[in-house]
Amino acid sequence: MRKSVKKCFVLLLAMIMIVGMVPASVSAASTPVASYHTHVQNVGWQDFVSDGNMSGTSGRGLRLEGIEVKLDNQGYDLGITYQTHIQNIGWEADTTRGWKSNGQMSGTEGLSYRLEGIQIKLTGTDASKFDIYYQVHAENIGWMGWAKNGESAGTAGFGYRLEGIRIKIVPVGSAAPGSTENAFVKNSVNFHIISDWFNHNKTDRNVRKTVKIMAG
Repeated sequence: MRKSVKKCFVLLLAMIMIVGMVPASVSAASTPVASYHTHVQNVGWQDFVSDGNMSGTSGRGLRLEGIEVKLDNQGYDLGITYQTHIQNIGWEADTTRGWKSNGQMSGTEGLSYRLEGIQIKLTGTDASKFDIYYQVHAENIGWMGWAKNGESAGTAGFGYRLEGIRIKIVPVGSAAPGSTENAFVKNSVNFHIISDWFNHNKTDRNVRKTVKIMAG
């Protein structure tokens, strides 16, 4: 009996030592979780949500103005970075604002500017082990498809506000939380063609009237 107890004790001690020698990135047992909250028109900052739950509103016509995302990395070498496309500003990475990370605010507060698009990606040596998916609810469209790993989600060139967002991290190669079709829609109107058409027809009275109205 004593030999059995001693053998079990030695085995348990050996297992503890082995686990202690394994890097955190290997011994991590759970999938990392992204927590996020948004600054909503007429509401302000909402509480943090996670694991694919919605932040924002649906059916109330309220714009998202800012977002903060943080990561419970579950022992992996991971970080999170993100940027938004903001009314009157554009993509933050194209300005001095740059990408935001690990709980910093992306967007604005107190300016009443709508968010129109977002990109999110994981960083760190373990980033290749996971996919980060995100889905937005856009004005006049509703819930769009899921984007992932730095892809654009939302719209461009329409002036549509984002109203809600969901974010979820899954092991790399796992199925998306839902459809990935039409995660991002861009207005592809060729303004050069429109300009050429106006110039070609500018002697027409109706065209001149239209140009005057557009000019204010």
